[in-house]
Amino acid sequence: MESVKFPFRLNFALCKKVKVQFNPYDAASRRAKSFLNLSRTRSVRLTNPKCDIEHNLITTPIRPLLEITYINDQTHKFLLDEGSLDELFEKIFYTTAFERFKDRLLDPKVEKEETDDDDDVEASMIVERKIDPLK
Repeated sequence: MESVKFPFRLNFALCKKVKVQFNPYDAASRRAKSFLNLSRTRSVRLTNPKCDIEHNLITTPIRPLLEITYINDQTHKFLLDEGSLDELFEKIFYTTAFERFKDRLLDPKVEKEETDDDDDVEASMIVERKIDPLK
């Protein structure tokens, strides 16, 4: 199994279904097997016990594929024969974060504040600031 540094923790909290398909006899499916083993560990399963983890073994030559379906029924596919598991976890982390905060990131709200000081010219201007999308 490939050594993993875990800069990003594997978290299935927003996932409805995780499906891994690979050819078990192909050397390129090493990452798919490692991902499947790691996704079935207790700490990862506790992030979302209702998440279905499926695997599909195919004996024809195919590229290993990971398909994640989120709770909002969006589906993302990741190829498992490119890069390391750390890079894959990073992609999954950012994709999950985007799915979680998509509404706030694509349409940030703008708050307007007006100050009451009449003496200062700058104080009478309207101050515009964006809300932090991660709050």
